[in-house]
Amino acid sequence: MKISFIICYSSTWPMTVFDKEMHPEVDKELDKKILEQTNRLIKQILGFRNLAKEIILVDNSNDFVTDINSDHLFVIKGAEVTEDNNQAKITAEAYDIGIKRAKGTHLVIQHNDTQYLTDYYPPDELFVDFVKTLDDFRLEYITVDTKPSKSASQEESFYADCYWFLCRADFYTKHDIKVGYLKGDNNHDATITCIKKKLKFLHLPGYYEIGLDMNHHINLRRNYPGLGKLSGNIHTLFNIPFLYHYKGGTGLGNLIHKHDIIY
Repeated sequence: MKISFIICYSSTWPMTVFDKEMHPEVDKELDKKILEQTNRLIKQILGFRNLAKEIILVDNSNDFVTDINSDHLFVIKGAEVTEDNNQAKITAEAYDIGIKRAKGTHLVIQHNDTQYLTDYYPPDELFVDFVKTLDDFRLEYITVDTKPSKSASQEESFYADCYWFLCRADFYTKHDIKVGYLKGDNNHDATITCIKKKLKFLHLPGYYEIGLDMNHHINLRRNYPGLGKLSGNIHTLFNIPFLYHYKGGTGLGNLIHKHDIIY
């Protein structure tokens, strides 16, 4: 088992190309926080010592800077930034680039505004449990995104997104799927394809997700008191917290607020 972690990075300058009216200039303070958080996530993953891994950082703004020197980290150029593109489109294209580059047996596609809660779920156990769950239940993928799509039909009530998504390395090629950018979100074709082909997949519950709010929240706070201080979404496997996602859209804007940062 080898996990290819695929992360998409971008500073704010592409937004000045896509949406000049809303973003007339770069946000230097936010850029600093995005860069710090991305490097923090990479260092955390590289610290999973007993896990065979690689990290593929797809740089959409061509300005990623790091002091990390590792044979497990590969920084590659993302999609071209032009006025005809938009953030969702180049993000989807970046993940497709990363998937083609990946050499692992399994892929983890994730946003850079996430962080693993290793004090609760040791990474050595976490990824063994994930892969075993994938195999035991003959699942095509596991994701933490249970956010309903605004355009979903009744039978397609939830779509997978890219902020944390696990699958086997051949999932996208086997089913001829691209990450895509349906209505501003990414990766909906993963769910649509599985539904059409009657394939099994798993959407894990999130901390504040629809239909789970109070019970999930109370149980986690009771069993893991330290989580009550966090303002974002906390995701679990077997009711054990393993991932934190900064709350609010892409979440990156919230990185300006120091209380949202986990050290």
